[in-house]
Amino acid sequence: MGVVKLKSYNQDMDNTLMRSYRYLDNDQITKITKEFDRELLALRDNKMHEIFSAKVSDLLKQISQKYDIKINLVESFKTLNARITSAVYYLYELQKSLEQRTNGNIQIEKLLSDILFKIGQIFIGRELKVLHLDEDLASLHLHSSVDKDLDYFYRHSKQILKDVRLLNTLLKENEALALGDTIGSLRVLLDHESQRNKDAEEKIGLAFFIFALIILIVLVHTYLKVLRNRAEVFYLAYHDTLTKLPNRAEFERYMDVLIAKNDKNKKRFIVLFIDLDRFKVINDTLGHDVGDEMLIILATRIAKVLGKENLLARLGGDEFVSIIENEKNMDTIDILVAEITSVIRKPMHIREYNLNTSASIGIAKYPDDGKTKSMLLKHADSAMYKAKDNGGDTYAFYTKELSVNMQRRLELEQELVHALEKEEFLLHYQPQYHLATGKIMGAEALIRWHSPLLGNVSPEEFINVAEDTRFIVELGYFVFRKACESYMQWKNQGIELNLIAINISSIQLRQVDAFENFKKIINETGIDAKHIEIELTERYIMEYATGKSTILR
Repeated sequence: MGVVKLKSYNQDMDNTLMRSYRYLDNDQITKITKEFDRELLALRDNKMHEIFSAKVSDLLKQISQKYDIKINLVESFKTLNARITSAVYYLYELQKSLEQRTNGNIQIEKLLSDILFKIGQIFIGRELKVLHLDEDLASLHLHSSVDKDLDYFYRHSKQILKDVRLLNTLLKENEALALGDTIGSLRVLLDHESQRNKDAEEKIGLAFFIFALIILIVLVHTYLKVLRNRAEVFYLAYHDTLTKLPNRAEFERYMDVLIAKNDKNKKRFIVLFIDLDRFKVINDTLGHDVGDEMLIILATRIAKVLGKENLLARLGGDEFVSIIENEKNMDTIDILVAEITSVIRKPMHIREYNLNTSASIGIAKYPDDGKTKSMLLKHADSAMYKAKDNGGDTYAFYTKELSVNMQRRLELEQELVHALEKEEFLLHYQPQYHLATGKIMGAEALIRWHSPLLGNVSPEEFINVAEDTRFIVELGYFVFRKACESYMQWKNQGIELNLIAINISSIQLRQVDAFENFKKIINETGIDAKHIEIELTERYIMEYATGKSTILR
């Protein structure tokens, strides 16, 4: 009877895994395990009259080994579940951020929504092969190179897909394990021996006692292993697998505790937001393996400077965040941050490369700059961008002026989206003279924006916003066409110029159809291409690629 119940409980555990599919009902598993343990202990009181044969002992060993493997599969299932859950939560947060910055790019928004919807379908049991999620990720990969957050969304989605396949593999391994079949074989064998040895009931009782004792020993051994694995699962759920630092979930949990505690005792602390400069160039050029090694080295260096009394966490990508609680460090925060930037700046020898980078660091103080974790992180992030705008390799403190600037930027983003269709842009032309003769040789097209709401907006303000929001692509084609049309109008009026100079953003040269679009405008306006002079921003030099050079040629 005890073996029958063991088989039933094993089946219940398998059913729970299959029914859960992408999450593990820990309460249900715990309940089944307790029933399993209780039944095994009850076998100690049974009186058997037959000593186990060698074949029964062999089956007991198989059950012990398979049960040990099964527990490991369940624990691996938990680990993957924790990782997938954390990644899915991050994807939803990242989608919200992207929706605010895609400027109505329906294609990207739909693609992100489709990917999240299909991930949800996986959770309710849909098979991967019918969802065609790989095709959506391939489409997203075409866009991910133009936006860091899109790239993060693509990588996390790819990792989720990989982890889901691992979950399917675990389920198949559990099915192949066939622990229930082995328990069933033991039941058949014991039934047979019981039938054959009805006259030896006391020996069978002793045999079942031995069976129970062996299983009990196995369970004790397994229970101890589960305790160790449980600690490992908790560690993986709250730590970054690459750098071993606390992850976003642990950082936010720690912030909640710290704010609740410090709100009562009025203690202060400081949040540092650390973002590496030019890391994407190194990562994309030399490969993610080299980039990963760089992150590990830098995480170790920064942690050594901060010491054990200050928390350092990795939010993702090349972003780190730290909480400074030590009063001594808070009073000399400039010295501490300068030391952090110094160790980041030191060269690194990774494989055959000698590499170096720098960091932009934003600083926000509790409670002066915010009393909630979201506000503190937002303000530290704003200060970090201020440091990056100042050229990087430096740090900046949060000020109320930054919030004003952020509000101004938000207004610019909102108005910029519709400014082109409202015909708020116009071109001014700056003449270019031949110094020796004083003759006008050409003209440079300069874009200007007059907004009914914001007034005259300087190009120094709106060009950076346009580049960050990718509106610069549409705006660039507008400038290119208008400048070519103006040149041809002058020519028809008898005004001959050697060239018209047009500024082109590096972001525009990233577009796969950039060459065809430029060629189309040239053909439609009738301008001879030799009269067009292309002027490039500094970003082009920083992001030089063969494809862009080919487009220019």
